[in-house]
Amino acid sequence: MRLSGVIAATFIFMLAVWESDAQTKSMGTFFAPDRTGFSHQRFLHDGTFWNIDLAVDYGACVLRQGDRPGGRLSLGYNFIVWEKDHPEGHSRIYAGPGVSVGYVTDKDSGYGGMAGISGNAGYEYDFGFPITVSVSLSPMLGIHIHNTDRGLQLNTYINSLLWSLSPQLGIRYRVGERRNAPARASGADGIPEYKRKFPRLTFGVEWGYTATFLCTFHHNYRAEDRYRVNDKGTKAMYEGNGHILAHLGANLGRHYNLSFYTGYEGIADGFCVIPMTLRHTWLFGDRAENSRWLCFADAGYGLRAEGDSNCFIAKAGGGYRVSFSRSVKMDFLLTYRFAYAEIPFSDESGTVPQDRINRNNNFLNAISIGIGLTL
Repeated sequence: MRLSGVIAATFIFMLAVWESDAQTKSMGTFFAPDRTGFSHQRFLHDGTFWNIDLAVDYGACVLRQGDRPGGRLSLGYNFIVWEKDHPEGHSRIYAGPGVSVGYVTDKDSGYGGMAGISGNAGYEYDFGFPITVSVSLSPMLGIHIHNTDRGLQLNTYINSLLWSLSPQLGIRYRVGERRNAPARASGADGIPEYKRKFPRLTFGVEWGYTATFLCTFHHNYRAEDRYRVNDKGTKAMYEGNGHILAHLGANLGRHYNLSFYTGYEGIADGFCVIPMTLRHTWLFGDRAENSRWLCFADAGYGLRAEGDSNCFIAKAGGGYRVSFSRSVKMDFLLTYRFAYAEIPFSDESGTVPQDRINRNNNFLNAISIGIGLTL
């Protein structure tokens, strides 16, 4: 079965189990230096829970071992080893075993199938509202199967060892009463005394125009006549690009939002990516239902549809949020974007092919203006 079919089937399964029974369950997204994806978690009756994660694995791209990402499916069974109630939430530490399968690149092996035994250990915090945040480690010991001129080869999955200590940050939307949740105080008519002025779960779109004004580059390659060329410097420039993004996240209080962003974004002329970033937004002012100022920072990885190069993106900016109602907001944004991208380049004989390039580093500075709609 093709990888896209496996991903589609797994996502349908996650939606199906989401609709079944009344146990506490949650679904959301996670981000780690080597992978990003979706996660589903379900509690059982005896202080245990299982999780299923579906991820885009770009660890080999980060290590410059491959030119396109792979996919990974993980299933874990976790035991709660410590937990504590707080006035506005509940925290726990957990650990447990798991298994992982996928189609990924490994060091010196190329693309192939992967299977391994994994472990989970982490910390979670349930807010009084239905949002859970987590930080965890998921080390794995696996095997990698790939095809060579000598037939199928079976090796230790090296990249699973290299990324074993990479932290994973997650945010999930929870359905069902959180564990050990205290009863909410109610008035004489049975209506909760506290009514929030803002929604917990947020989603929306953002679009805008980006102007790249400065690029620092270092290109080292072999020319057609096999002599080595080393070209580096900094140049002022002007290149215009656009972006359109969708986001899903949560308000973790009156002044803070955490969201996952993806969509389509131009980095340079002829070089576009599918960004996968995590954005932190801070909002000023005491009344969440009013219009107010904001600032934000985000970072993540840019996937290329062609799968031929790496791209990392970081942003910082601010703006003004216009409030139309409790849920509907419009943001006017000004953003500084810094990006690292392996952009194809040319010499006097044309575009330099990948097999002749030793170094292709481009650091781009840009300013963008945009509009966002949040629901």
